[in-house]
Amino acid sequence: MLQDSYASAASEYTRAAELSAISDESTARKQKEAYQLYKNAAEAWTAMGEKGKAAECHTKAAFGLLIDKNETDIFDQQTHTAMEEAVELHMPDILNRMSCYRMTGNPSADDHNDGKQQIPTLEQQKEIAREEIAKSAYAHESVQKIMCAFVKTGEHRSGLYATGAVTALLEESGFASISLYKAYVTETILQLVSLLLHVFENVDVSQEAAVILLSHVISFNFGMYCL
Repeated sequence: MLQDSYASAASEYTRAAELSAISDESTARKQKEAYQLYKNAAEAWTAMGEKGKAAECHTKAAFGLLIDKNETDIFDQQTHTAMEEAVELHMPDILNRMSCYRMTGNPSADDHNDGKQQIPTLEQQKEIAREEIAKSAYAHESVQKIMCAFVKTGEHRSGLYATGAVTALLEESGFASISLYKAYVTETILQLVSLLLHVFENVDVSQEAAVILLSHVISFNFGMYCL
């Protein structure tokens, strides 16, 4: 009975968020309401142990902050943080080899250890983290949307962080799929773009170098299209 109540609450919160997003209210109010309502839905799913659905609602909450905004507008701090938190809820950072590119938040750590408790080994921590993975069908697609949003705003580091989560989610399935191959390609291209941008920030860019960057960006856009 309690489980049914949580499921009903999650559905109601989700429906309310959807209606708020298309209401005639001001943009700021629609963003605030959609964000909070999706967060409430996520809490209800979490109470049921539905990690995949909770992570998806956190993703929708983050995108709720983008209502009526241009897709190329730079994210404010709240939106950027919400996006990266949604990525972590799909795939814990300790299992994401691209977590070093995360731009907000703090790495997960046992800050409450008083020295008397034994600290788990890295492998033990990874095993615990695997229990937190969003294992719902097509969970990687939610993270792909976040990755695309980051790239469109020029946040390549955060885009690479999200791509690492996509790859890790697909690897967990244990199957060598076309989606996994495309994730590897996108991950590689984003690393090249990030590296080139870093180099160009510190040296004078020649015409030849600009051509190289352009060719990689074109390749990246093609890779994004194929995802």
